[in-house]
Amino acid sequence: MHTILEVINLHKKFSYQTNFFGKTQVYLNAVNGVSFKLFTNEILGLVGESGCGKSTLGKTLVKIEEPTSGRILLNLDDESVDLNELNKKEFRKYKRYIRMLFQDPFTSLNPRLPVKNIISEPLDVHYKYSQKEKTDKIIDIMQKVGLDPDYMRRYPHSFSGGQRQRIAFARALIMNPKILIADEPVSALDVSIQAQLINLIFKLKKDFQLSIIFISHDLSVVDRLADRIAVMYYGEIVEIGDKKEIIYNPKHPYTEALLSAVPIHNSESSLKNIQLKGELPSPHNSIGGCIFSNRCIYSQDVCKKEKPELKKIKNINHIYSCHLDQNLKGINI
Repeated sequence: MHTILEVINLHKKFSYQTNFFGKTQVYLNAVNGVSFKLFTNEILGLVGESGCGKSTLGKTLVKIEEPTSGRILLNLDDESVDLNELNKKEFRKYKRYIRMLFQDPFTSLNPRLPVKNIISEPLDVHYKYSQKEKTDKIIDIMQKVGLDPDYMRRYPHSFSGGQRQRIAFARALIMNPKILIADEPVSALDVSIQAQLINLIFKLKKDFQLSIIFISHDLSVVDRLADRIAVMYYGEIVEIGDKKEIIYNPKHPYTEALLSAVPIHNSESSLKNIQLKGELPSPHNSIGGCIFSNRCIYSQDVCKKEKPELKKIKNINHIYSCHLDQNLKGINI
């Protein structure tokens, strides 16, 4: 299976506290040593509670936020490039291959521009098309995302939330990218509209041969969409594997807690709701042991003293970070 994107030991730190001279003394660790692979034509679901660093990770991949350190390897058919080594001018060449979709389409769309101009903005930056060529492309992409091309002269405020998200899809995909990073694109929408957009994502993935990183806190949505799932906590990926493995055979206690919070349709499931106690660790403090030890119901002395290494289950695409080898119970969502 071809790897279209490989992230190696990625870090993103924000300045949290400075001294009198403006030099940073304390950093906030938003993304802390994340590594994973995205395969061609797959959907990787990235899940975790609010504040775990999911959105920041997505923004660093498209360099909205500059990574502090690490590697972001984009593997195209004819070349491989480390995006983190490129300056803004050099990165512009590769922006068309990796695009991002944001959670709130109303704030991510310019209210002063008609839909036609919003969708064509990326074309204006990267290509020199004639007005007719641009219009033809706008009509084509609007039809593919389920919008009437007659609406191209309307402004964002005249559309519903679902329609605005379709406009955002059109703007992201008009460049025919290889990778789409979708940051909770359906979480602000009604359930019925969510279902329509989930079906649209499947269609667009097939039409454009997309590889997608789907960021969400809703495991029931990720279960419907993803081929693999990565679980993120406190800026780190604590478990990653095939969807069925993560849901039916979780190995990290945090994954188990997330799954227990999902409405269970199978009455025979014996997984009870797990109430996580304690507070999230402060993101500007370093932790010597396991990052989840202060909230974990299985925590032992070794968990507070030693950071667990990543373990891989033999012959299975399933990696997790935990000292214990307990058999946790998955659920049927």
